[in-house]
Amino acid sequence: MLCAGVLVMGSCWGHWFKQSKQEEASHVWLVIPFGAAIMYANRKRFAGMQWGPSWVGPALVVVGLAIAWFGYNYAHQSCYHFGATLIALGAVASVLGHQLLLRFWPAFLILGFMTPLPNSIRLKIAVPLQSATAVVVDNVLQFFGEPVGRQNNSLTVNGQHVLIVEACNGMRMVFTLILVCWLFAFITPLKNWVRFLIIGLSPATALVCNIIRLIPTLVMYGHASKENAETFHDYAGWAMLVVAFFFLMFVIKFIDALGIEVRSEEAQAGPPAGEAPCGESKNPDVLAAGAV
Repeated sequence: MLCAGVLVMGSCWGHWFKQSKQEEASHVWLVIPFGAAIMYANRKRFAGMQWGPSWVGPALVVVGLAIAWFGYNYAHQSCYHFGATLIALGAVASVLGHQLLLRFWPAFLILGFMTPLPNSIRLKIAVPLQSATAVVVDNVLQFFGEPVGRQNNSLTVNGQHVLIVEACNGMRMVFTLILVCWLFAFITPLKNWVRFLIIGLSPATALVCNIIRLIPTLVMYGHASKENAETFHDYAGWAMLVVAFFFLMFVIKFIDALGIEVRSEEAQAGPPAGEAPCGESKNPDVLAAGAV
């Protein structure tokens, strides 16, 4: 049924594949593995699940067809792609049931990130982000004594004129790090309010990590060759995923240090009543053998 749902919208998925090759849309390839990781981390929820056909599946297919039709006929690319995603999801829910969607809603909700943003919306986010980044980086470099000049979104470092968009397009990092924050929130046994705090901090996390990467990148553009600077820029982008992960761990540790409980009740609970701790047995023969 999943293959049928994809084949029905084959032309749409072909267009999606072309759009996903753009650097600004590279985050879409993280959605499926991140969703799978969330389901695996919460695999205990499979216990007791009722499987079977559900009316929710056909309903999602109908809604997806309507959204895709609207996007195709009125030139809304995001609606066209999102409708195809809903059709594929509805095809799965038609067979496996709606309990799968309810129990693992965090894994399915991020499917919305599979829709590449159209350029009109992307620019509305990217331009203010680049302007704010340019101001912060200018102040930080001047604080450390680096001769730098700024004009709008461009910086001059050691006589080298560098555009913020050339050194680091913040949009790629924003959506990638939002996905990282989402993954961290739902694979870690946290209270719900802590999870939503982590997700709410994701734009700020992305902005901070973007600035951390941009500062040495601009210094490289000003004092090294353009080839070395571009190489550093590419590798630093992947390194920021690790930085974001440790930053989120620091946030959790900081809240915990304030005496506020952040772990979920399920994580705090020990083994069920009557069950021996991990590695121990309640069998008298096994206990006696262990004593000997």
